[in-house]
Amino acid sequence: MVNELKFSLVQQITAPALFPASNIANENKIRFVIEGATGGNIVVVRARIVGQADWDTVATITGNSKTVVNVSTYDELQVECTVYASSSNNVKVIASSFNEASGSTTIDAPTGGSVSSDEIVFTSSDDSVIITATPGTNTIDFVAVGGSGSASKHVTTVQIIDWIGPSAGEYSLSIPFSFHGKVNPVVTCMEQSGADFEVVDAAIFLTGNDVKILVLSTPDTRFVGKIFIE
Repeated sequence: MVNELKFSLVQQITAPALFPASNIANENKIRFVIEGATGGNIVVVRARIVGQADWDTVATITGNSKTVVNVSTYDELQVECTVYASSSNNVKVIASSFNEASGSTTIDAPTGGSVSSDEIVFTSSDDSVIITATPGTNTIDFVAVGGSGSASKHVTTVQIIDWIGPSAGEYSLSIPFSFHGKVNPVVTCMEQSGADFEVVDAAIFLTGNDVKILVLSTPDTRFVGKIFIE
């Protein structure tokens, strides 16, 4: 089933099964293919280094699947079908190990420490940054949402129809934190004058990180322009 360095497995099973542990030293990844299973079938992949008493679960494969498992930091592998569920009269478990020419990458971050892996995923949990990968040029592009090239600012475009009121002699404009995403925001109001923008002196109030802007209704000092929040 295996040789000294390579892992290979092709087995048909008709019940839960534990396959013998195998040496995977010097291998990076193993591709598993599960065939003939229903959604209830579960194959658990475990691994450990030499001398380790217990096994680490590195993958749980449910139903029919084609899954790649990273085993680059382990020496031994164990595969077990813990729950058997077939769409016919057997389930086939197929696996083969392989190496990639490329190595791992380490990225340090200002907070949270460093991440080291052969595959690193970039995310923006608050959707404030659009991250676009272009594999053809090996490029990852980070663009701030609404930032027009400036990652430090949130920009809201203001039209006359956006103002609420009047009430108590004032018009109001609200920009909640859930929209602008800036903690302890600094707000700048700018009125459009032709192709130019001029700073507007408006009353700005913060409730937590929610922004509220007030202007007079008499005279009407509503403006068309932009709100910059950073």
